[in-house]
Amino acid sequence: MLAGDHWPDGPREQAQHELYMPPKKFALHLRAGFSLVEVVIALGVVSFAFFTLVCLMPVGLKTMHDAMDTTTEGMIVQQIASEARLGSFTNLEADYNNQTFYCDDDGSNLTNTSSATSVFKIAATVTSPAYPGSAVTTVSAISNNIQMLRLAVCVVPGGAGAATRTNYYNVLIPYSGD
Repeated sequence: MLAGDHWPDGPREQAQHELYMPPKKFALHLRAGFSLVEVVIALGVVSFAFFTLVCLMPVGLKTMHDAMDTTTEGMIVQQIASEARLGSFTNLEADYNNQTFYCDDDGSNLTNTSSATSVFKIAATVTSPAYPGSAVTTVSAISNNIQMLRLAVCVVPGGAGAATRTNYYNVLIPYSGD
């Protein structure tokens, strides 16, 4: 049929004929990629996530460094406590009271603190332990069989300057019969 011709059965016949016509070809440029708005939103989400990760890096590194220092402190305290327990109970005060020890990042004993990047300074004191609720007369009898080794561990960055923090550890050393 030519343009301008009418369908013999009216508009209903024309509507049915249009349903069976082959579909028109859509242009490929209508949905070939992402729109500018989608790209900007995606870049915003990615940059926000990246910025958050970059801002959290120093906090994570400091936490990791503090955990490593705490682990090294524990190893140093175990080493000193083991040496004190294995040593003579009668010489405990002479060997450890008011003594200062230095260790490096690995927990090894140091004699020269200038070469280490981080130094642990350990101040040791030996005292009689105090027992809650005990009378003064019983404390002296108990202290003959047990002593308390108090270790103050300071982290000194670079081996010089002020300590960043100090942790205190109390170790009970029993009399083992020498």
